[in-house]
Amino acid sequence: MKEIIIIPGKCDNCGDCITACINAGYKSRGRKKHRARIEKSRIVIRKIGDTFHPFFCCHCLEAPCVDVCISGAMKQDVSSSRVTVDEEKCVACWSCVMSCPFGAVSPQEKNQFALKCDICEDEVLPCVKACKPGALVQSERQANLTKLTQRANAAARSLRFARSDSGK
Repeated sequence: MKEIIIIPGKCDNCGDCITACINAGYKSRGRKKHRARIEKSRIVIRKIGDTFHPFFCCHCLEAPCVDVCISGAMKQDVSSSRVTVDEEKCVACWSCVMSCPFGAVSPQEKNQFALKCDICEDEVLPCVKACKPGALVQSERQANLTKLTQRANAAARSLRFARSDSGK
């Protein structure tokens, strides 16, 4: 699955990613009837301290939004971890909005369903393509998970060696 990596300190709050996201939302891509009428970005830029940070769905491996969804509208593909919203099933209870630790799910009150990044089908993601400062970078999740696993295993080995050296 495609993944968007945020490069800290590079976002200049230009909003080009937001515009690209909104424009991508106008494409049907075989989605439900509401998809073409969404006029809201799935990306939010927040200022934290002196820097800007884009926020969007991280497609968590253990997605709390999926766990709390009472209607089954939030679904997660087990092979890719991609989290999507079935707009027809959403009952607008906003449990997913409240459960997201990143604030990446927002209420689409006009059409009464939850809105979040669903990772566009485009080869190069529109938000990444539009990001001139290079704050957003596209990657493949499996490659990132492999690197993280290797780092975690190396850290665990180092910790074991440090414990054995100290006599514990």
